[in-house]
Amino acid sequence: MNISEEFDRLKPSKRRKENKQIKKQYYRDGTETSEDLYGIEIFELDGYENVDWLFTNSYVYGLSCYNNRKSYKELFSYLDQIIIENEYVELFTCLDGDEEKRKDDTLDILINLKALSFKNNLGEYRLKEKRYLEQLSELFWFREKQYVKITR
Repeated sequence: MNISEEFDRLKPSKRRKENKQIKKQYYRDGTETSEDLYGIEIFELDGYENVDWLFTNSYVYGLSCYNNRKSYKELFSYLDQIIIENEYVELFTCLDGDEEKRKDDTLDILINLKALSFKNNLGEYRLKEKRYLEQLSELFWFREKQYVKITR
């Protein structure tokens, strides 16, 4: 089964209002360079009608995340806390104004937090139970017009 077929197989289960959590958390690790900043911000989108066709979930939010391992680890740690069994979160990246452009299928990623797996166009990787958040932060980085599904 290729990755596109696997995405299609994963359909949303019940919708939960409590999934509408908002998080804003930024950190500095003690020094003064921009590389030392890390964290994520999840925020309500005003007028997201131009991107809702990209998603199967009914709740759509904006995400701001520094492009470094610390921020990705924070992102996956947060998602690991809020995603319940048989639910998933979808991520799509694009430049502001490019919301209506089609995703690049070669960049699709499927992450299964229950099975501890990371799957992209290069293959599937098994994650170690004690290090999976670190491993995800090492394997993952946002790319333009990328679609990511994180499931449990």
